[in-house]
Amino acid sequence: MKNPTKFIFAIVCFAALLFNNKANAQQSYTTVNGWNAYVHLPANYATSGISYPTIIFFPGIGEIGTDANRVIAIGPGAYLSQGWNGNVSVSGTTVEFIVISLQPSSGFPNEYLMNQAIQNIKSRYRVHPNKLYLTGLSHGGWCSSTFVSGDPYGGPYNYASQIAAVVTVQGMRPDDNSPYPNLFDNYANAGGRYLGFEQTLDGRDTKTVVDRMNATRANSGIYVSTNFGGGGHCCWEEYYGGGGKQPGNFMLDGISQNIYQWMARQTLGGTVPSPPPANTPPVSDAGSDKTITLPENSTSLNGSGTDANGSISSYKWTQSSGPSSSSISNSTSANATVSSLVQGTYLFDLLVTDNLGATATDRMQVTVNPSGPPPNQLPSANAGSDKSVPLPVNNVSIAGSGSDPDGTISGYLWSKVSGPSSGSISNATSSTATLSGLVQGVYQYQLKVTDNKGATATDNMQVAVNQPVPPGSKMVKVNLYNGTTPFNDPQWNNWKAVSKTKSISFLYQDGSASTIKAELSSSPLLVDNGGSYASGATGVPQGVLRYNSAATSNRTLTVSGLNTAQKYSFEFYASRSSYSGNKTVYSIGNLKDTINTANNLNDIAKFINITPDNAGKIVIKLSRAGIWHYIAGFTVSEGSVASGIAAIEPTTAITESLSAFPVTTQTPESISDETNSNVKVFPNPFVNTIQVELGAEIKGKYTINLIDGSGKILLSKSGEKINLSKRESLQAAQLLYGIYFLEIISNERRSVHKLKKILSTQY
Repeated sequence: MKNPTKFIFAIVCFAALLFNNKANAQQSYTTVNGWNAYVHLPANYATSGISYPTIIFFPGIGEIGTDANRVIAIGPGAYLSQGWNGNVSVSGTTVEFIVISLQPSSGFPNEYLMNQAIQNIKSRYRVHPNKLYLTGLSHGGWCSSTFVSGDPYGGPYNYASQIAAVVTVQGMRPDDNSPYPNLFDNYANAGGRYLGFEQTLDGRDTKTVVDRMNATRANSGIYVSTNFGGGGHCCWEEYYGGGGKQPGNFMLDGISQNIYQWMARQTLGGTVPSPPPANTPPVSDAGSDKTITLPENSTSLNGSGTDANGSISSYKWTQSSGPSSSSISNSTSANATVSSLVQGTYLFDLLVTDNLGATATDRMQVTVNPSGPPPNQLPSANAGSDKSVPLPVNNVSIAGSGSDPDGTISGYLWSKVSGPSSGSISNATSSTATLSGLVQGVYQYQLKVTDNKGATATDNMQVAVNQPVPPGSKMVKVNLYNGTTPFNDPQWNNWKAVSKTKSISFLYQDGSASTIKAELSSSPLLVDNGGSYASGATGVPQGVLRYNSAATSNRTLTVSGLNTAQKYSFEFYASRSSYSGNKTVYSIGNLKDTINTANNLNDIAKFINITPDNAGKIVIKLSRAGIWHYIAGFTVSEGSVASGIAAIEPTTAITESLSAFPVTTQTPESISDETNSNVKVFPNPFVNTIQVELGAEIKGKYTINLIDGSGKILLSKSGEKINLSKRESLQAAQLLYGIYFLEIISNERRSVHKLKKILSTQY
């Protein structure tokens, strides 16, 4: 053979062509109004002459664009590529679908564009007029929901009246059409039905839409909560099939069926089935407790189950506790046998499941006695958790406990094992004792417990007495990350806030333990900006800005474990690459600070001198201006921050000095040490908030510093200006009354503005 390389290459290409044709044998590529599409037609479409139920699928945000193969990588297209013929069986009848996977060229198309595509499809294919269905995952769910809620409130129903049913799979919150969710009244009144799936940890607000549908037209909406893959934003094949899986069955309208079967049963304006009656859970009875004596080491388990509105479909016996693992024969029947028992007490659970999947559990006990009198079992001691106190505190309470599996605890005794010679123990024979007269060092204390038969057990605990805490603030630094690549800096705590929305106690930046914890009310998504992102960041280390917890719904960050006698200051960091138009608003009480997160490298949200509530907590609200809001990390500084020069009491001293500081009311003006007509600062004097307006000549990066009389920077804010004008707000309610200076630096220009803080504008 003259050229074996070309021959082999030809074979490989031919094989690849055969494979690709097989994968797409059920659907063909086309375009619809400039959008890529894959179309599946029923087997007899060319000759039947009839109209068919039609499914239009919209993909997620990661599958839009120009790569047509992505639109069938997930969803009905993936299921068709796997071999599905587009048919389902409904009540013994075969229903054949037209299936169209439609790929918008860009994200979030409006109703007009989607309607153009739908009308094009209707003109090209025989679409049944009362059996057109929209479905989609994530962004695609948003497309489907937005289309049917796109008419003016009360009609005419130009969009809603075309669609028999909508199925959203973890769809994004469809609140772009206002008022939300009221516009879903239109779809319910037009005769449509809505089926929404939402993962337990995904926070998509799907139930709000379903509740609104049902309030308008009974049972026009169905909400299904699922928990695949941990409950996050994932697992599309569980609903649509594909990826080697068949679509899952769900209890819908009282019938176990998949989403394709459910759509096949829907007709625009058809009769809405009555909601299925609520399933009454079954009742499990594990039978009476039993006692046997060795050498007998087996016994029967005799249980039963009843169901008031159905039948018992399965039984399952399991051992929940005991001194060893037993062997259970016939564990999936009501009557089982347990063997290989040893001395001790066993607990066995009987789980029964009814014909609709509801379950119930009951427990019984098997006691295995020794052949002679049972020996005394040893008690157990728990000396409690280790403790740490700073001098001058030199006393601490320690609390222990004891338990005895076959008797009672008759005595306690605390003793010092090691440590400095100083220190005494009060109430040493009680479970709770007091240590006093302690000096710096590490002490080991032992708790000894004695049971009613004289057996004993011990446990140790440690008390560390540290040198006095020096004056000044201590700081906790927290970085949110994805669980695989934490920020490698010993001063920073790494918190995997997606799977663990409650943190453990953080460490101070010096490595010492704190009592400070944090909790996010929700954290549905953690986004990765990439390892090389934010190389020019100066306000916070580059590694902190890499990962951001993202959400579309408002949520809270609660910081707890704070000292109610202290004040705290906060900094918050957030940044997102390639997502413009999003701002994150951080609020504590009536104080607010906003970060424009689009490629933000230097802007930081700051709050100072915040007092915790009586429970030692401070709640920070996170909201959005745009679609998303973010948080990449934060710091908590303990202790007051100086707020300026000596306070000026609201007396005649302020009144007399106002002539030098004209009050701004309706028009912005400022007093400047250096003229810059492109910067306006107002009001002056101010009470709580300072507004800074940057004019057209201010371009690029800028920094705003609020400085006290000693030259100390109290507040600082950085950003980048692109538009003709921009306004920044500084929250200064916590400052003392007096004189301050506002410095604005940009484009090698600098202006300084003298400001006065007063009690109120009445002075």
